[in-house]
Amino acid sequence: MPYFSVCLSLLNTWEGNPSEMWQPMKSTVLSVLISIQAMILGAPVPWVNEPGFSNQESTPQAKDHKLLMQTKTVKYAMIGWLENKFSIPDAKDYVWKDISQMYWKHNDKAAFETVKAWAVDNPDLEKFGAKSAAPKRRKGKSKEVQAGSVPTQDLVEKLAQCLGLPCDNSSHKRKASSSGKSNDSKKLKSESSEEDSVEFRWYYKGPKTTKEVRNACKEFGIGSAPTIDACVAKLEKHVNTKGKASEELVQKWGEMREVFRVVEAD
Repeated sequence: MPYFSVCLSLLNTWEGNPSEMWQPMKSTVLSVLISIQAMILGAPVPWVNEPGFSNQESTPQAKDHKLLMQTKTVKYAMIGWLENKFSIPDAKDYVWKDISQMYWKHNDKAAFETVKAWAVDNPDLEKFGAKSAAPKRRKGKSKEVQAGSVPTQDLVEKLAQCLGLPCDNSSHKRKASSSGKSNDSKKLKSESSEEDSVEFRWYYKGPKTTKEVRNACKEFGIGSAPTIDACVAKLEKHVNTKGKASEELVQKWGEMREVFRVVEAD
């Protein structure tokens, strides 16, 4: 059964050297918060902090995961809190009112500049919601969704609106959009490429231990590999290329995720 917890040695939810584990009478909540801030929230490539993925910084999965985390951060950790009026004192999030408002009072412009920098290479920040229109693959079937049937939102513009800051639409558009290509055929080719770049891939989400990944390999009917990372890679390749694994095993050991890649037109 997959685990659903934060894997951090300091919380004893992941293995580590004794000095990296929680030490009664010595470790503090501050040390936990600093670790989360530096190693998780402040990580340039969050994917490599996932157990067993430390050497995968340059993989497509790491890049896709980074863009996904950026988009969710803007949508839920920024806009979500800015739109919260804290009008219900009994609400659980009311305790964060002063902290949230003070943070945005002093960091609004810096945060906005960071998001604009992200948007240069992250198209999802300009058209949040586009992925929900992707064909959903269920047992070999796909459901076609007409282009434009699902509304999208420019999160950069929305963030600027919430912060009361001016937003120059052209300043955060992707490099591909500002390359000066106006030919209609090239535009259609680019749009078609973007639509074709959405796919679903399976990722292993089970426990990252030698015993468990080898058990997973055994259940999928494939041989194990020498290391945890190699076993995980072998499992993901087997499911994504063979496509013959039972739905029960697929759900037990992992999850399907949308992978969205922008293909530049020539």
